[in-house]
Amino acid sequence: MSTRSKRRPGDWHPLAEADPVPGDPEDIRDEVSHMKQTARMLRDQAKDLKVIAGDTELRGRYADKLRDASRDLEVHLRETAGRYERVQGHLTGWAGELEDLQTEADTLLKTAQADTAAAKAPQESSGSSAGDTTTGQEDDPAVKHRVSLEKIVARRDDRAGHFAGKIRHELNDKIKDSRWENFKDTVSENAGWIKVAIDVLSYAATIVAIVALFCTPVGWVAMAAIAATALVLVGHTVLALAGEGSWMDVGMDVFALATFGTGKIALKGLKGIQSAMRGVSTKAAGKAAEKTAHAANRASRAAKASQTESRTTSAAQRRGAEKARDQLRVQERKAAKRARRAERDQEMPEATSRDALSSGGDREAVGYYKDIQRMRQQYPDNAALHEASAGAERYNAIYKRAWGAGTAADSVDKAAGSSDLIPDKFSVPAYSDFKDQFTHEVGSKW
Repeated sequence: MSTRSKRRPGDWHPLAEADPVPGDPEDIRDEVSHMKQTARMLRDQAKDLKVIAGDTELRGRYADKLRDASRDLEVHLRETAGRYERVQGHLTGWAGELEDLQTEADTLLKTAQADTAAAKAPQESSGSSAGDTTTGQEDDPAVKHRVSLEKIVARRDDRAGHFAGKIRHELNDKIKDSRWENFKDTVSENAGWIKVAIDVLSYAATIVAIVALFCTPVGWVAMAAIAATALVLVGHTVLALAGEGSWMDVGMDVFALATFGTGKIALKGLKGIQSAMRGVSTKAAGKAAEKTAHAANRASRAAKASQTESRTTSAAQRRGAEKARDQLRVQERKAAKRARRAERDQEMPEATSRDALSSGGDREAVGYYKDIQRMRQQYPDNAALHEASAGAERYNAIYKRAWGAGTAADSVDKAAGSSDLIPDKFSVPAYSDFKDQFTHEVGSKW
């Protein structure tokens, strides 16, 4: 509020909860003075440009272009100065009327407070308490004053609309705003609900991630979070371009999407390693099972071999022994086949909520890494398997770091920053001031 403004009442009881005719006429007049000064400056510049445009002595390669450009710019400056001068007249009128309406409201408040105090005096002298009174609304001395105040507020709204219409009419002149200016005006007019929508999407993404830690297996979680964050980035970018938001918010959204992207790359790497290892482990499981069955059948195979090689064995006995040895080999191959199928169909290890907490709620990533560890432990001497597992630790660490960095940035911003969705939320003013330093409107040209 301007230091020259008259002091307005702070307590509006018994007429209203707060000032029904807010505003500062002196601030409006200050803006009018600034507009007058700007208009004078524009006209002075236009005069200088007019001199350049009419200078026939100017010679050189770019003389004609300079004269043409000066002539065009001089016209624009004069038109803009005219717009300032017309608008400032309406603002001056509004400042005077607003001041008169506020004076009426202030006087009405004093009268209402005096009448209310006078009405209470007899009751207090007779010893009646406020809780014992049976006085109805029709006996309230402030009722008629509230009606009068409503009329003042209605006049204020009517006159505000009148002057707003006048100003809009003056802005609709031959100076055509660019599409960029119209875009910025549209964003500024709708900045309130855009900010609320951004907050809703941002908190929704965070809530989805938290819920995923405990009760969502895999799949749609990452896509939902990425989609919400992308929409938040679009909203923050639109606001920042129009000077209604901080570019720091845009940067944080880009960082969040970058961590999502890094996490997806790491997850794909883990999945590739796990898939390759499953192929190697399937073969290893078959060989191990066949080797085990072969060892178990060693005695039987030796007996059948000795029977077939004995001179006392009949031809029928020899054929039976050879058939028995073939059956042993078939059993060994079937054992290998069952082992390969069992390894191939092995279910992924389950991820606990604690495991998921370290990986952003994506149990899929945890499952891949746990399966990689299982196969390493199950086949410790398989060189091909351990070669296929190379890079698993790196991808796992990248995934966790990406999720941790994104979560940390989001947590700090939500904890320390303000919220348009929750106006009364705790925030750190210094943090908000720091972000405001990165609020810069992207300029435009005629």
